[in-house]
Amino acid sequence: MTKNTTALAAVHTLSLAAIEEASRRGEHAVGVEHLFLALVLNGQAAGQTLRSFGITLELARAAVDAQHADQLSLLGIHTQMPAPGPVTIHKTSGYEWSPGALEVIKRAGKGEARGATPPTCSANCWWSQVA
Repeated sequence: MTKNTTALAAVHTLSLAAIEEASRRGEHAVGVEHLFLALVLNGQAAGQTLRSFGITLELARAAVDAQHADQLSLLGIHTQMPAPGPVTIHKTSGYEWSPGALEVIKRAGKGEARGATPPTCSANCWWSQVA
């Protein structure tokens, strides 16, 4: 397998896992927090490193829920986050990266300087074709 093929496979796997995490929460925008959860799940070096620090999927999901609850609290909304639901990727018209995630992707890849367009997902993107 070439380096590009390996990298593309890793991006594909992480993207699907991030989309699944967003879907479990009933969200259609995939954020950095969903990518973080995908990394925790990942069997490669990044996931192994996170787990070596004691970060489990359960703890990571709880941290994401706490962050969301804190953000809502700042708006005066005090509620318990709902429990994760079923993955419903196949029942939607697609997923998109959240504005915050897009900004991180742009800055990390210096996409603005090169004029690159950040990735989006609609019903016809490559990861929406996976059942």
